Amino acid sequence: MSDTKISDLTAASAALGADELPISEAGTSKKLTVDQIKTYVGAKSVATDVLWDAAGDLAVGSGADTAAKLSKGADGTVLTISASTHVPVWAAPTGGGAMATDPLWDAAGDLAVGTGADTAGKLTLTVPAANILEVLGVVNGETTPTWKPIHDGTAPSTQAFGDSAAAGTALTAAHRDHKHAMPALGTATPIVESGAGTAGTAVSASHEDHVHPGAFATATPALTLGTTNATGSATTALATDATILAFDATAPSTQAFGDSAAVGAATVAARRDHKHAMPALGTTAAAVGTSAGGSATTPSKSDHVHATGAGTPSTQAFGDSAATGTGPAAAMTDHKHAMPALLDLWVGPFDPRLCGTYNVTIPTANKAMLCAFQVNHPITVTKARTYIGQATSGNIDLGIYDATFHRLASTGSTAASGTWSTQTINLTGSLALVPGVKYWASIAADNATITVRAALGAGPGPQDSDCLWYGEVATSFPLPAGPLTLAAGTTQNFAVVFLA
Repeated sequence: MSDTKISDLTAASAALGADELPISEAGTSKKLTVDQIKTYVGAKSVATDVLWDAAGDLAVGSGADTAAKLSKGADGTVLTISASTHVPVWAAPTGGGAMATDPLWDAAGDLAVGTGADTAGKLTLTVPAANILEVLGVVNGETTPTWKPIHDGTAPSTQAFGDSAAAGTALTAAHRDHKHAMPALGTATPIVESGAGTAGTAVSASHEDHVHPGAFATATPALTLGTTNATGSATTALATDATILAFDATAPSTQAFGDSAAVGAATVAARRDHKHAMPALGTTAAAVGTSAGGSATTPSKSDHVHATGAGTPSTQAFGDSAATGTGPAAAMTDHKHAMPALLDLWVGPFDPRLCGTYNVTIPTANKAMLCAFQVNHPITVTKARTYIGQATSGNIDLGIYDATFHRLASTGSTAASGTWSTQTINLTGSLALVPGVKYWASIAADNATITVRAALGAGPGPQDSDCLWYGEVATSFPLPAGPLTLAAGTTQNFAVVFLA
């Protein structure tokens, strides 16, 4: 493109494209494309211009639409405008601009402080006297900061008892280890105490080991114990080591059962560890019989024993009538009557214990057998029970389904145990059963070897005759959550019940 003439360009059509520009030469219209301009400009790179001779060269305008090269200056020179030619030149730096070398500074510690708009002055450091600290600050009315002592050599004031608190007006602070002078201790001899107390008028404090002279003579105590307080009229004081008559040597009286309470009239007190004589304990053996107040005047020993019978308590029976009994021996406090045995409270199609010896092998492994039942009163069940026959093997799962064959509770897969005996297993959670609702008892085993007691059914199921319904569901071990699709069952109803 750099060697292309305008006459060589393509002739312009009536309508130019969005990336085309018109050019006219001698009445002939040509067009120039954006791509041609890019090619031309790319060939004229500033980086390869012949103006440059060495690193650091600068291009400086020398007139209208013209420029010239300004070679790199010597080390330490700066680019500035010549006062004569008015164009950029390299020159050595001259004064100003370097604060660290400003002639304002004369000594270490000097500070520059503003003295007005765009002006500043020097604030010289002043060194205070010993034990005095100076800080930079201003006080009310000043316009510039100065060095000010924060301490001075003035001694703190002397405190006086009764002084009021005051903020103070001094512009200096107290040393941390300063001390105020304190009032001197009094030197007057303490007065004799007599009559009513007074506040006093002295303005000095007493020594902590001061002593008041005694005001009264001592005498033998004549205090008596009474029921009321009295001031007394004696003019003598008690000595600190005086002894008061509070006790005597008279032995306390002997208490008797039935004694009435009495205030007493003695003018001395009983000692804290005194003892009253007590009635002797009785020696007569206690008997068992009809309740009576008794006439003995002696108490029983704390370890006395009443005679009791040695017989075995009777066995209670449901329906026994109450009876007084003829004794005379009493029952031991920890005696027990034998009680009739209770049957387990259960619900289900039928009790495994009532199925005789009819034991049936589980017909198919992993198949659930179901039998319907209802309850005639609300009950919450927590366990399931079946009866293992002559053969036990593998695991079983017992559970309850609702009328739509959704599982409500089950024992989960549990190892079968025992032969010719019931096996009771906890459900995974408690379940509340209510009257009027059909439930399905279910059993499944993971093998076809185990035998379980069963009752004969009325024919193939599902059945819905009277109170007996039964059926089975394949591929149901452990018992699935449901809903199940009940199929025709065997003629056996496997015995499963549920206990509270």
